[in-house]
Amino acid sequence: MGWEDAFRIVCGEAGLPPSEFYRLLYCELVLILEGFRKRHARAARERREESAWIVSWLLIPHKNADADPITPDQLMGRKSRTKPAPVFSSDEAKAHALVEGFRAQSRKGLTDGK
Repeated sequence: MGWEDAFRIVCGEAGLPPSEFYRLLYCELVLILEGFRKRHARAARERREESAWIVSWLLIPHKNADADPITPDQLMGRKSRTKPAPVFSSDEAKAHALVEGFRAQSRKGLTDGK
């Protein structure tokens, strides 16, 4: 990157007046340019993510009936994200454990209407 590019980014994108640009220390200039690069990369990543979501939604009507829908993760070339375990309050956890216990018993055939 040349001085013209640095000047354009610092004075145009960052909004620093030209008189302040020439007073910057080299380390300050590097920090400003690095911050600009990170913001630019994050914005580009967010645009790609948004596009992947839109494309996955548009492809849903065109998938085979027995196939899983294409996910944004697949379009982005990432491994599928796993769902985090649900977080329950203590009362919800007790109720959840009780329901799971009944389900386990019914699967085993241990409930006979008693």
